[in-house]
Amino acid sequence: MDRNRNIATWAVTRGSVSSTYADKVTDARSYLRADPTLVPDLIAHVRSGFRIKYAPWRTAAHDSTVLGAVQDVAPSGFGPLTSPGRLVNTGLVAGGLVG
Repeated sequence: MDRNRNIATWAVTRGSVSSTYADKVTDARSYLRADPTLVPDLIAHVRSGFRIKYAPWRTAAHDSTVLGAVQDVAPSGFGPLTSPGRLVNTGLVAGGLVG
């Protein structure tokens, strides 16, 4: 994992030339205030630091997906709202059990 992937290093990728961590964070906040559509870019930058680099762990999870905090590529047919766990619990709704 890349522990240097954070909001300050993201600010540098956006053009910050500040020398301290705090100033880089301030720059990043300025970029985000000026253009809120940059939030997905920031998230992608940070998430990529959690990508598993050790190849054998990429399919080591119980469901043959990536073992780690963040998957590289979601298995086909599954997304954040259609994960295997959510498919198992199809009888649950916000207020409780259906039925």
